[in-house]
Amino acid sequence: MKGDAVVSTTSRSGGPATPGDELSFDRYPDQCIRTLYGHADAIDAIALDMPFGTLVSASRDATLRVWDLSSQTCRALLRNLGQNKAGFTATELSPSAPQILFSGDAKGQILQWDLARLADPLLTSAGSICTRMFPSDAHTGAITCLMADAETLVSGSDDGTVRVWDAESGKCLLCHRVLTGHLDGVTQVRFAGNHVVTASKDHTLKVWDLRLASGGLASGFSGHTKPVSRVKWVGERLVSCGLDQTVKVWRV
Repeated sequence: MKGDAVVSTTSRSGGPATPGDELSFDRYPDQCIRTLYGHADAIDAIALDMPFGTLVSASRDATLRVWDLSSQTCRALLRNLGQNKAGFTATELSPSAPQILFSGDAKGQILQWDLARLADPLLTSAGSICTRMFPSDAHTGAITCLMADAETLVSGSDDGTVRVWDAESGKCLLCHRVLTGHLDGVTQVRFAGNHVVTASKDHTLKVWDLRLASGGLASGFSGHTKPVSRVKWVGERLVSCGLDQTVKVWRV
């Protein structure tokens, strides 16, 4: 549904979650527990932190909504900064610091937000909660995906490039450009130790070795006949799915 975020949560007793409950995924997947309303346009991405009970939804209406899953209410509405009315197309919560949120928008801008500041009544504006703007000219297309670990943020874009950032400083460490990488937009990025795998609309998967100074291409996989939409590391293998209606398992 346009502009709706659907959330399914239960308490330990199996009933709908209430404030203070430990959250778990719904044991009854055919039952919708709650629909969260608020966005005025399509939602392109969500980020979820179950221990903190936080859900962030990114929408084409140029807002991020921060939801409290215990109370099932919107804690905060974050708008794109200044005159930038571009919709948000990607979001990611830092796994090492869940109060740190990254967002990407349709113009290629990446922002970093500190959700801990929501507790301070003096820091209520988006400008106060947004703590870093990454270089706006890094990507020339929409940010399609973000992935973070303790020190690094990886962004993928419709411009066909993947950029590896120092999450602390915002400095771009490595850049894989179209000339040596994908020939169309990147749809997903995933970490695995020192490697990053990327999926693309060019029907391929690529694995990058971050230990190499140039962020060299370690391997590439072709086999899908249409854009690859998702990829996941499973041990020593990759599992991908695409618009060609197939799921493929690859040995890395």
